[in-house]
Amino acid sequence: MVVIDMNQFLSIGFKPLFLCTALSAVILIGVWGGYFNGVLNGFSPVVSPVLWHGHEMLFGFVGSAIGGFLLTAVASWTRRPAVSGSLLGWIVFCWFAGRLVMAFDVGLPLLFRIAADSAYWFMLTIVIGREVVFSKNTRNYPVVAILSGFLGLSIAFHFYPAESLRGCLALICVLITLIAGRIVPAFTANWLKLTLGPMVSTPVSFNRFDRVVVVLTLPTLFGWSLYPFDFRLGWLLCLVSILHAIRLTRWSGHKTLVEPLVFALHASYGWLPVGFALLGLTAIGCDVPLSAGQHALGIGAIAAMIIAVASRATMGHSGQALKSGRLLTTSLMLIHLVAILRISAILIPDFLSLSIAVWLLTFSIFAYFLIQVIFFPARLRDH
Repeated sequence: MVVIDMNQFLSIGFKPLFLCTALSAVILIGVWGGYFNGVLNGFSPVVSPVLWHGHEMLFGFVGSAIGGFLLTAVASWTRRPAVSGSLLGWIVFCWFAGRLVMAFDVGLPLLFRIAADSAYWFMLTIVIGREVVFSKNTRNYPVVAILSGFLGLSIAFHFYPAESLRGCLALICVLITLIAGRIVPAFTANWLKLTLGPMVSTPVSFNRFDRVVVVLTLPTLFGWSLYPFDFRLGWLLCLVSILHAIRLTRWSGHKTLVEPLVFALHASYGWLPVGFALLGLTAIGCDVPLSAGQHALGIGAIAAMIIAVASRATMGHSGQALKSGRLLTTSLMLIHLVAILRISAILIPDFLSLSIAVWLLTFSIFAYFLIQVIFFPARLRDH
């Protein structure tokens, strides 16, 4: 019989929230796949199943990953003790409450539904904001602003669902632009120095060019979330796509092919310019469905980045060597296949069910990997 030490489990944010991320990826897409294939015809969430799917993948699945990363990283940023114990437990509870209140239409009052759905983002914003402000960690004030944006979008979803979902997708891409711009070149440089020696040429760190990319990306994506078919924004999206592609080439990703844990960061970021280009082509008027760009970003950039960053953070904070084994490498590779299949389903509809199946396999493996690292770290040596 396995006994879970709750004090240990709630000792740092990544443990419960990354596990929520992996398990919700399986459950939420399992439900969506069942509904799509006619198995769960009686499924009746508080909004249409399509809107529920978008809401849960962005505010639920991605939301728990954001929380797990930030609650873990903020301790390093601020040199303060990690958020843990009952406070962390309440944050996780609020995340679960949001999932339940959106999945079952039981006639709850609108204000109660909004409160339950947004409580997680409210607590996350307050807690991260407190840590950053008390430590005077001004560098990460933008992160608090972004969390406030998620809170606002979570509330706005109940009045303007489509715009809020696009806004949430855009804000997640902005967060990746900011955070990945720090960690991808830094982690790559660390690995190159460890592998090839201290004199090796390392990636370019965050500089003026990166600031230009961030400054252009933010208003472009904000405009797109409101006007996804504006041809002027389409050309801007294509420009932003090119800038992100150039940015990626400056990080020496080709040198990391032999270590999947590092290369996965570059591969995930590479979907940003692909997704932006597809959204741009849609807005310009090319025969490219909006869902192509949305799923390139949602699966290729976001879900793949979640696996890459969450696995690294979990291993690093659990005393494991930062090296990808067979189990993790399989998950890191399969998620890109999911993205390709989902985009290809636009032309070959049968690929949609296949993409769902591969997604479920990917995150089942990832969930098993996390469970091993968090609860049974010694067993992972054999994988």
